[in-house]
Amino acid sequence: MKRRQVLTTGLAILACPYISKANTLPKLDLVLLMDRSSSQYGSKIHGSERDRWPYMIQKRGHILGLQDRLVSEGLITNRAHVRLIIWSGSGYNQELIPGGLIVNGIKDVGSLVAALQNQDDDDAFGDGDTDHADILYRVLDRYPRMADRWIIDMSTDEPPRSPISCAGYRDDIQDLYGTINGIAFDLAGKGEVEAGLRECVKSRDGFTVSGHNEATYVTALTWKLATEIGVGV
Repeated sequence: MKRRQVLTTGLAILACPYISKANTLPKLDLVLLMDRSSSQYGSKIHGSERDRWPYMIQKRGHILGLQDRLVSEGLITNRAHVRLIIWSGSGYNQELIPGGLIVNGIKDVGSLVAALQNQDDDDAFGDGDTDHADILYRVLDRYPRMADRWIIDMSTDEPPRSPISCAGYRDDIQDLYGTINGIAFDLAGKGEVEAGLRECVKSRDGFTVSGHNEATYVTALTWKLATEIGVGV
C-alpha cells in the first residue's frame, strides 16, 4: 500500500462520527514500539550477559513504567487502548497482545506486564537491521486506532537509517492528528540516537527523551509515559 493510500484510509477512519461520540470507546490509543534488532543483543559495547542486553533493559523499563502508579491510573482513567509491538528489519513486527488491550482496570495493566514478561528473549528477529521507517508504515497500514488521541511511542538504540522515508510516514501520521514521541537508549552517550529521532521520527507536537544506562532509561521512560498520558509526575 502506498503512503497516500494509507493516509486516505486513515482519514476515513478518523472521520467516523462514533469515534468521538461514544463514551464507551477509549480516550487514548497508545502504541508502544520496542526495537528488537540484532543491536539489542550481545556486543562489544554491553557484553554478552543477558541482563545487560539493551532489549532486556528496554523490556524491564517498559514493565516498570507500566507498573508506575500514576501511569497505571492514567491508563485506566483514559480507558487506554494499548498496543505492545516489537519490531526490527525486513518488515518484522509482532503485536504481543493481538488487537491490543483496552485498560479498564488494574488487571488489564497486569495483562500488559505479563505479555512483556512472557516474551521470548533468546533471539533477534527479521534480518537484524533496524528499520524505523518500515515500522511507522506498519502502524499506519496494520494497526487501526480507536480513539481521537493517538500516540505512537518509539524506543530504539539506533538512529534512523532512512530519514527521508521516516519523515514521510511521520508526516502522514501527523496529518491524521497522531503524535510520535521517542525514547533513545544511547549506551554510547553521544546523543546521536536522540538527534536522529528528533530529525525524522518525532512529530511536531511530540518530544524525545534519552537514557544511557538502565537507571536513566527507566526514569526517562516512566516520565515520558506519564507525560504523554497526561498525568504528570
